[in-house]
Amino acid sequence: MAPIVVVAAGSRSNLLLTVGVHGDEYMEQMTLCEFARRFDPAIGESRIIMLPALNLPAEEAATQLWPLDQRELYRCLPGRHDGTFSEILADFVASVLLPLVDASIDLYTASHVMEGARSTNMHCIDDALRLERTLRLAEAFGAPFNVLFAGLDEGGTLTSAVEARGVLLLGTELGGWGRVSIDGTRSPTSTARPCPCVTSTGACSGWLPSEHACAAATSSPSSCSPIPAE
Repeated sequence: MAPIVVVAAGSRSNLLLTVGVHGDEYMEQMTLCEFARRFDPAIGESRIIMLPALNLPAEEAATQLWPLDQRELYRCLPGRHDGTFSEILADFVASVLLPLVDASIDLYTASHVMEGARSTNMHCIDDALRLERTLRLAEAFGAPFNVLFAGLDEGGTLTSAVEARGVLLLGTELGGWGRVSIDGTRSPTSTARPCPCVTSTGACSGWLPSEHACAAATSSPSSCSPIPAE
């Protein structure tokens, strides 16, 4: 089973952070592990659920696919409780974790196949309020670019499973070629604060107190503000 870190420091909202859906993307795994080690529950106001190595067997094998069934976990949602190993894990995410959260940030790089510009990504959804709140998440994350996708049918994926529940969803591309870069991790070990991009996102979305908002973000810090409640 995937390792899980839960910090429950209040009752405002619930945030899910997932990395390692593809086992050969290392930078975001290092970043979230560092964030989990350094995060101080005393500054939190809500619950943060972190999965720093969601597809652990694939990570141990340095591959995108689960070695036991050769399935890509991202495309196994919503999963099956009586399916293959990947489908069972996908079912756990869809049926146990997603009902607990209000927002999800799913971190990726471009694996070993290409270099991806540091960016967040999201869907152009019809719900105007949810779209605005997701845009605020992207702003808080502070990547140089935010990509909006329209007209894509991603049935049977982690993205579609999250959006089907009305949960805010933000994805990322933080680099590629199997490399780890300071820019991609935002140098989480160089400061006493946990990973700046995740800290700022949590603050600006209401999962952390507002005094932490944008303290470490590098893009448009003055424009960030807590997301209004629905």
